[in-house]
Amino acid sequence: MLAALALLYHPQHRALRPMVAIPSLKVQMRMRPLVFAALVASRAAIAQTSAARIAYPDRQPPSAAVRFECDAKFDKTVLRLGPLPLDSTLALSALVALDGCDSVHKAAPGVVLTLWSTSPVQRFQTDRTLRIRRDGAVPDSLRPAQLVSQPRPGFTEVMMGSMSLDLWLAIAQSRKVEITVGTQSYVLSPEVVAAIRDFASRMAPGRAFVP
Repeated sequence: MLAALALLYHPQHRALRPMVAIPSLKVQMRMRPLVFAALVASRAAIAQTSAARIAYPDRQPPSAAVRFECDAKFDKTVLRLGPLPLDSTLALSALVALDGCDSVHKAAPGVVLTLWSTSPVQRFQTDRTLRIRRDGAVPDSLRPAQLVSQPRPGFTEVMMGSMSLDLWLAIAQSRKVEITVGTQSYVLSPEVVAAIRDFASRMAPGRAFVP
């Protein structure tokens, strides 16, 4: 299912359009498999949820990296982030399916992450462990990312993984975030952290997608 979602959630996929609240019927038809794939994939994050609950960020200045599309028939909204550059050859994106079109009806269990590599050298074939370090604390370990067997043209490696809601919100509340994929570590730029914070702020139950 994660592999199927990767094929849909591609940086150049035609569904990546400017932010809209009520899409056309054609867009709604295209959204349905994406919504269901996101819902199924995000459930894998439940096992990583900690006992403590983290607050959602306050509403943030809107980031151009955050987009959403609604499937009015099923009252679902897919919220997307990025892709955001980690370095010159690796980008990170996030996706979550939320109940509601005008506002969020209930909390999602987590988010789906995708890593997009254009490096001429395959770096993550044998080690796809994911770790997140926040503000210098002990790193949080995630389940290893899943490698997509046939990435779209232009990408040498595409990996997908899931993250619990608590950890995602903790990242959004942090000032310095470092992500390690295998043996490669990347410090997120302030712009990337700000975009994550905007994305996370839109996930809060009861909050409208458009301020």
